[in-house]
Amino acid sequence: MTTGDAYILDVSYWAHKAWHAVAKDTPEGHEPAMLGVFANMLVKLFVHGPRYLIAAVESDGPTWRHALYPAYKADRPPHPPGFDRQLTEAIQLLSLHRIPVVGASGFEADDTIATLVRLVRAAGIPVVILTADKDLRQLVTDADPMVVLWDGKDRWIGERTVRREWSIGPDRVGDFLALVGDPGDGIPGVPGVGEKRAPELLERAGGLEEVIRKSVWWTPKIAAAVRAHAEQIRLARRLVALRDDVPVTLDIEAAEVVPERWDRDGLRDFYERAGLLRLAARMAE
Repeated sequence: MTTGDAYILDVSYWAHKAWHAVAKDTPEGHEPAMLGVFANMLVKLFVHGPRYLIAAVESDGPTWRHALYPAYKADRPPHPPGFDRQLTEAIQLLSLHRIPVVGASGFEADDTIATLVRLVRAAGIPVVILTADKDLRQLVTDADPMVVLWDGKDRWIGERTVRREWSIGPDRVGDFLALVGDPGDGIPGVPGVGEKRAPELLERAGGLEEVIRKSVWWTPKIAAAVRAHAEQIRLARRLVALRDDVPVTLDIEAAEVVPERWDRDGLRDFYERAGLLRLAARMAE
């Protein structure tokens, strides 16, 4: 097997990115045409030349995090009308390009991505994760085979970026998130401990549990907050952790980007139904 970079696509991230790219210019009462943006993003990705490409999708139902913490993501608004339908069509588009679409019931896409990263690196292949999800900074490494995040445009996140922006290494990202919280996921942080203070506490104490155990080291306000929220911190750490034991398999050869394998007739019909005539014409070439 010839090695080369494997790209793991965070489908939910891409779909939301595509939706918001057109939603701001869509007249009220009309459905944003996310699918066309998603398709063009995919075309541009192929130009970049990934050797392998795998797509990770979310579970349809509750996950192990909901079982652990019922309030997890409880305050997130439902998807806007039309989003889920277009997301399903985007996944169909990936399948027509013979891109493996991977996910498992009870697990989030982040866990599936962590599992795929483990499997791909075990094959000696470097990984590019197509996302800007901050939780996935836990996977970044400069060690060979390396893992980086890429937003699909001009922002690459490796170890140096994590250290520059958060003053910690990727191995401390989970501890960092447990202290600062994640409002988008409904995970509260410790009052008074933000993105600047959290790395200072972790660096001085040596780890998250030590931040709690050595609370007498901190200012009275921070010490009181840490003691009062100790169990919340421990729960948050479990919630932000990425599981890499999702029951999925990896066929790296099936993930190789080979245009000759694409279902070109299916793609042409897909693009025609979606009104993407320029892309449909390219499939007829």
